[in-house]
Order: sequence, then structure tokens, then C-alpha cells
Amino acid sequence: PYLSMDGLNEAGVCISVLAVDGPAVSQNTGKAVVNPPLIIRLVLDKAGSTDEAVNLISQYDANFKSPFQFFIADRTGKSAVVNYIQNEMTVTYDQKILTNFYICPVPDDYPAGHGEDRYETAEEMLEETRYQADAKRGFEILRAAAQTPETEGVGTTQWSVVYHLSKGYADVVFQRNWDDIHSCSLSEVM
Repeated sequence: PYLSMDGLNEAGVCISVLAVDGPAVSQNTGKAVVNPPLIIRLVLDKAGSTDEAVNLISQYDANFKSPFQFFIADRTGKSAVVNYIQNEMTVTYDQKILTNFYICPVPDDYPAGHGEDRYETAEEMLEETRYQADAKRGFEILRAAAQTPETEGVGTTQWSVVYHLSKGYADVVFQRNWDDIHSCSLSEVM
């Protein structure tokens, strides 16, 4: 449970972590220190909304050897992206799409990141449906935006998830095996 990379809780809050290019994060303000899996665990265990999740995360110092950003959403549709820029937490609200580059302002010496092309693909596909998508369409978008060895040498998509926030379950695909969807309900694991 303490190596979570994403998840959904019973309040309909989901969180996922995405790697980004950039410097390590090492906040030192005297607060308790957390790493990415602990941030995810805190949100899943204690947050009842996107706002509660952001507030909770802000109560800790982040310490990551590699930079990450967190995408958070709740069943009301509110979303937030949490980044750490020059060891300061930044929050961008109401983001509908996220890949592996910063969507918040960054200093000139930060790397550009990667995944802008995948972001644009997802954005175009979501615009076609006016940002309304069922699970089938969600996986079509995730498939089109997946990292593969052919599209990027940075890494590959290891899993893709369509969260059903108001219904309490998720559909998961591992290693881009798009025809092998696994469903997991919170009622089955609680």
C-alpha cells in the first residue's frame, strides 16, 4: 500500500504521479518530509476532495531524487496539478490533460520536458467529444497518447487507468495490452 503510483479513494478522489524532466526536489521548511508514494497514500487515505488533497500536500516538505508532478481530481470534476518548481509547491487548477511536461510556468533553466505531442493528441480527441468520454473512448485516447519505444526513448507507458470517480471503480490496462482490461471496484477491496 505504500508504493502506490496512483489510485482512487472512497470519496471519489483520484491521484496519479507523472515523471517530469528537471532537478531533484528538496524542500526544507521544517515540516515532515514525504516522497511521491507517501503523498499518494496521504491523499488516498485522508482527502475528500481536490481542495483537501492540495491542502494536505502543502502541509509536508517534498523530497524527490527525480522530479514528479501529481494530477488530482474528484467526483465534482475539480482537478489540480501539483508541481515543485525551485523547491516551491505550485498548483494549477482545472487541468483536464497531463503528460510528462510542466504546465505551470518554469524558469528558463528548466528542461522543456517531453510529451507535448501526446498532450496535443489527447486534447484533440477530447475536443472532438466536448470533453465527454466513456471508458471505451477514454482508452482510445490513452492508447493514442501512450509512450511507446517507437514514439519516445524516455520511457514507455506501463499502465493506463480510466477512473470512474462517482461509481468507485477503475478500469486498468497493463503494458499497453489494450484488449485486456481489468476492472477493480472499491467495494471489492474494502
